[in-house]
Amino acid sequence: MKAHEILKEKGSKVHCICPEATIMDAVSLLCEHNIGALVVTGENSAVKGIVTERDVLRNVAACANNRIKVKDIMTKDVIIGIPDDEIEALMKTMTSKKIRHIPIMDKGNLAGVISIGDILKSLHDEKSTKIRYLESYISGGYM
Repeated sequence: MKAHEILKEKGSKVHCICPEATIMDAVSLLCEHNIGALVVTGENSAVKGIVTERDVLRNVAACANNRIKVKDIMTKDVIIGIPDDEIEALMKTMTSKKIRHIPIMDKGNLAGVISIGDILKSLHDEKSTKIRYLESYISGGYM
């Protein structure tokens, strides 16, 4: 299974924020959309970084200043994927780098974001379907 297959199912809507936004702006968007990460974009929707719930929590707890800018807390070296990346490879990267969100870029454009939850759901659905077919085959119901 590939990244584009997950994006096809979940959709390509990505919630973004500009680097000059405040932490409170980021918190508002995260809460409003019930998401765990925002892609930080600049001019022409270029990916500049990613800001996650963890980034916000760590930085607010450290200084208790809600006027901090997103650019000051975002992860600048964003690990990205492409639509043809295998899900297992993305999962391995997420696990080894201890990240939970990967923006998917398609020909320089942001195509979507895949979370570890999206990958687990996809793998679970795929395995469940295989198990159903195998059970049907074993019981003689497969034709």
